Amino acid sequence: MNHLEEEIKEEETNKNESLKEKENYQNKLTSLMKENYYLKNQISTLKDSIDNNDALPYGVKAVLNHPKLMGIHNVVGSLLEMNEEFVTAITTALGSASNYVVVDDERVASSAIAYLKENKLGRVTFLPLSIIKGKQVDPIIKEMVLKETGFVGIASELIHFDNKYKNIIDNQLGNVLVIDTLEHANAISKRIEHKYKMVTLEGELLHVGGSLTGGSIPKIKNVIREKYELEEVIKKLEYNEHNVSEFENKINEVDYTLKALEDKIYLASKKKIEKTETVSLKENYIKEKQKRFEEVKIELEGNEGVLNHTLTMEEEKTLQEYYKALENKRKTEYYLETLKNNKKQMSDRLEEAEFTSKRENNLVSTKSKELNALEIEMNRMDVKLDTLLVKLSETYSMTYENAVLHYHLDMEENRAREEVHRLKDAIKNLGVVNILAIEEYEKVNERYAFLCEQQNDLKKAEETLLEIIDGLDKVMEEEFSKTFETIRAHFKTTFKELFKGGDADLKFTEPENMLETGIEIVASPPGKKLKSISFLSGGEKTFTAISLLFAILKSRPVPYCILDEVEAALDEVNVDSFGEYLNKLKEKTQFILITHKKKTMEYADDLYGITMQESGVSKLVSVKLEEVKE
Repeated sequence: MNHLEEEIKEEETNKNESLKEKENYQNKLTSLMKENYYLKNQISTLKDSIDNNDALPYGVKAVLNHPKLMGIHNVVGSLLEMNEEFVTAITTALGSASNYVVVDDERVASSAIAYLKENKLGRVTFLPLSIIKGKQVDPIIKEMVLKETGFVGIASELIHFDNKYKNIIDNQLGNVLVIDTLEHANAISKRIEHKYKMVTLEGELLHVGGSLTGGSIPKIKNVIREKYELEEVIKKLEYNEHNVSEFENKINEVDYTLKALEDKIYLASKKKIEKTETVSLKENYIKEKQKRFEEVKIELEGNEGVLNHTLTMEEEKTLQEYYKALENKRKTEYYLETLKNNKKQMSDRLEEAEFTSKRENNLVSTKSKELNALEIEMNRMDVKLDTLLVKLSETYSMTYENAVLHYHLDMEENRAREEVHRLKDAIKNLGVVNILAIEEYEKVNERYAFLCEQQNDLKKAEETLLEIIDGLDKVMEEEFSKTFETIRAHFKTTFKELFKGGDADLKFTEPENMLETGIEIVASPPGKKLKSISFLSGGEKTFTAISLLFAILKSRPVPYCILDEVEAALDEVNVDSFGEYLNKLKEKTQFILITHKKKTMEYADDLYGITMQESGVSKLVSVKLEEVKE
């Protein structure tokens, strides 16, 4: 009996511990489920923010969402993928450049800028793929910093992106060094003489030249941060859901253990009751036998007294009381038998009640789980309700009571949701609505009328200018024709004088179009009959050009003329002719000649030269040949 009681007590203790363990798991599970619903709501909010570009400036968002702007890729921040440890460094290094818009070419950028101007949507920076070039760290400096303590890498090499954006990413991050700490960054920056921008993993910036930027990083919306915050929340949700699954398994294990313990307690209790009843029956049987033995003994003694006629009055009285007690005993035994039957009935009912209690306990456990699930669902609905109320207030500037009072759903709910989505898509496809369109139209219309008037004035001015140009063209044709004929005549005579004969002429290539015609030089030295100067030797071509130059000087004399080795290709005979002709022209024009030919120098009045008497020291020397000749 004692060992059964100890077993029952031990199992009851185990049961209580299991119940406490189950309660602990259920509390943790409830907490996790609440957190999961909050995380799911946060994921939904972040996805909406990323899909709708809420973290981007208004102008950038307008450009990305405009359906008619083609060739728009995305903002720089959305094109990058990286490990979480580099998010702060890369975000800090990019700064506002994470919101720069990548486009195909400058034509697309110009169209987008025109759209921004027309709708007054602010300013946006564009990075055309066709013209942006990447930036790199000098190989020598890169090799140097690779050996330095704390160097993490080049920013552009720590991230992942589509190779077609390489020039864009290199332009922004190709010359940015990522260092682990500010202390190491300062040391490396000094080593490379502050030539490159650096950023630490915690977001401190060392600019080119040595200036620093640091401190606490403000929590502002950023496309990169939102993306990695979403990944972090998703990972946390997955981890929590894994824990939820584990806790559910543990609760099921505890429930299984509780059921086994309850079965053991039930069987031990039943065995205890059976043992108790057995012991009680045996004790009653022994007591009954002892009493019967006493009765028989007393009865035997009484019978002997009657036979011997030795009983006293007191003994007779006692004997009567005995028989009376014996009668009471029989009644009591009958009553006891009745009680035993009742006890057996009560035991059966108790067993049935225990079975019912066990079944009810299982039902209570099931209902408790359902209650916890309903509480969690209620918390989730509370969070969702709060989110919807905030959205109703922020998006539509309306309270719940006002919405219920003034707006009623006149169609099936699912159909209404589909209609809302359709209308939102239609609004999104329309682009940004300009509420100042009417006022702008009036201004543009006024501007249009003004420009039309200006256009008419310009057309009249154009007609006037064309008339003046026609008059000038006629004057130019006349003057050009006169000048040409004068130079032509002088060219013929000059050529013959220089070449000692021969024939030369100037002709128009397009006589009918005097303002655009070319001039062809025809030259035939003595003894040759050539139609084009391309057949002349180098010296002859040079002499022909000198003839034309002298013809122009004779037609329109100038006071001052510089000639730089014009006679370099001439032989000695032609140099003499060149020098003699210069003497004829020097009365009207002063010539300065740069030459290396001694023969040419003989015809000069003054000579100027540079000499170097000492190494590295130049000296000007002049000679007046007129004095020498005298």
